Amino acid sequence: MRRILGIVVGMAIASVVAGPPCAKADPVADFYKGKQIQFIAAGEAGTTQDTWTRLLAQYMPAFIPGHPAMVVENMPGSAHIKAAGYLFNIAPKDGTTIGVFSATIVTGYFLKLQGITFDVTKFNWLGSPQKSSRVCIAKAGAPVQTAKDLFDHDLIVGGTGATGGVSGPPTLLSRLLGMRFKLVEGYPGPEDVFLAIERGELEGLCNLLSGIEHARPGAIAQGKLKLLFNMEKAPLPGTNAPTVYDFAKTDEQRDILSFYGAGLQLGWPFLAPPGVPKERIEALRAAFVSTLQAPEPNSSSATPASLSSSAVLTTRSGRASCARHTTIGTRQIVQSAIQHRSSS
Repeated sequence: MRRILGIVVGMAIASVVAGPPCAKADPVADFYKGKQIQFIAAGEAGTTQDTWTRLLAQYMPAFIPGHPAMVVENMPGSAHIKAAGYLFNIAPKDGTTIGVFSATIVTGYFLKLQGITFDVTKFNWLGSPQKSSRVCIAKAGAPVQTAKDLFDHDLIVGGTGATGGVSGPPTLLSRLLGMRFKLVEGYPGPEDVFLAIERGELEGLCNLLSGIEHARPGAIAQGKLKLLFNMEKAPLPGTNAPTVYDFAKTDEQRDILSFYGAGLQLGWPFLAPPGVPKERIEALRAAFVSTLQAPEPNSSSATPASLSSSAVLTTRSGRASCARHTTIGTRQIVQSAIQHRSSS
């Protein structure tokens, strides 16, 4: 009896010393616990990109091990070159800073545009929540009301910098196809271009369709803005507007349009600086995708009112790996750049 009692007491003491089984340590959770992630948005406050950034910053921490806080910082300037340069050259390389900039930055890198001090192939791509067509529009009453009019009349459009998606198409198409865009540079962002159109200073602009619908909801459907064409090979469903490829006459022109349009595959590229430990990048990618695949929140305030319903539907119903999608887009751009350089 004493022997049995001794065994029982010994087992009890051993269980106290050993304690309950410990959960497996998670170095990523240990790192992020109590920390704050700086979320850089290259666009101005109120843009589609900014809205996506703030939406992700609100819900993404729940899916990151350690649940760090996220703080959004807008860093507009030089058509997103400023933010891209900060992320590459200055931001911490430990996973406490992530950001987003225009996909045209990638195209600008391969074109070796002035002011680019970074290598886009070394960023850690997290994913893209949305793809959107790039289009050119004119205000109602301008001399240009159709794409064909651009070969007979000037269209005064605003620009935000050489690498921006607002300045790029007018510059490219006037030189490549002879479209009579008259580009006025110097506007800080797309919203400033819209205001200039409404003041009568400008007659149109080129931008992402989602950005136009976000900035001036219903303006195209109401006829206040005329959709001239889109930059992809296929025309936009449900519109009478042509694709810009309809006006390309040679294979070289089509190849150049394909190279420029490859950046559209990136959508809104969210990324981390180079040099971040692999396990933290994997955690951030998983959190990014999980955030977009999560069920629609019940709260009416969960989705910002300024975010278009079409964008939310695209995100929620897509259920695709956004990180994989972004990587594919980057590879397409690299391949197009290599082919273009080797043939020139």
